[in-house]
Amino acid sequence: MYAVALCGWFVLRLQRGDTLPWLALANALALYLFLPLLLFIPLVLSTRRLILLPCLLIPLALFFLLFGAQFLPRASRALAGQPILRVMTFNVFGNSDDPELVTTIIESTNPDVLFIQELSPRHSFELTAKLGNRYPFRQFEPLYGRRGIGILSRYPIDSQGWLGLGKDPYAAQRATLEWQGQKINLINVHLESTMPGEDIETSFRERETQLRQLLDLIASDPVPTIVAGDFNMTDTTQGYALFSSELNDAHRDAGWGLGLTFPTNPEFLRTMITFWVARSLGARARMVAPLFRWLYLPPLPLLRIDYVFYTRHLNAINTHVAAWDGQSDHRAVITELQPLTP
Repeated sequence: MYAVALCGWFVLRLQRGDTLPWLALANALALYLFLPLLLFIPLVLSTRRLILLPCLLIPLALFFLLFGAQFLPRASRALAGQPILRVMTFNVFGNSDDPELVTTIIESTNPDVLFIQELSPRHSFELTAKLGNRYPFRQFEPLYGRRGIGILSRYPIDSQGWLGLGKDPYAAQRATLEWQGQKINLINVHLESTMPGEDIETSFRERETQLRQLLDLIASDPVPTIVAGDFNMTDTTQGYALFSSELNDAHRDAGWGLGLTFPTNPEFLRTMITFWVARSLGARARMVAPLFRWLYLPPLPLLRIDYVFYTRHLNAINTHVAAWDGQSDHRAVITELQPLTP
């Protein structure tokens, strides 16, 4: 029954994409549809009902089709003699109490260009005070809450301000980087999110609209381009397939493993569990919350929603996820890029 259900989901995914709300959610969480394999495979082997093993071959094949390449050994992609641009994207959690934790992670990873989402005025002040000498070129658009955004760079940038996408005037920002005698377009994004209690279909459609607008913008200016930030989509959604068909995903090209980035902060996950339990019981979240205060949750992210994408003019040679800063609900992604030789 599990194998048949999984095959049915995969066929629907191919035929309908994210056009149905429940299917869109299943696609976004596709990685966790394969968790039963961790139970079924040892169960079949321990009971010696080997006749059932063929039933699990198709789910295994689907898992390796979707995620297997991310666990294969990778040959070096480095180009001899070419300079390296170290890029980092980090959603720093706009409501955080201690922005000093952000500067610690940035100092330890030492990027050349940094894309920040959820940039608050406190973060802006802290980053300028502590890292201003290291990153003399900045484009900050701080806002209270979670809509601020910013770029820091060791190299000169030409600020172009906010970039509205879809219905959100604060979805992105643009700048042009001067690096090694060439211009590189930088686009820092924080796309539409899908939050519990919201209309799933509306959020998915809005995010796909934003992605199409980004692709149109990139196609209109065919120079090297880096698009990085919090995309609020996993790599098994239709939106990801749309965007990665035109741009390269640095993690898929030069990373290893699942590259999970969100939600790292255990408190966020505890809040989500509380919400869903309260909703299923028809109760208020504040009434249910005390039941989960004792629940220990490790700081282990579950989804990959933070990305560095780049155009064919560049080459990713290494990508990894940074350590947790102890506060944000995201982990930063660091990528090393080189220009491709003509």
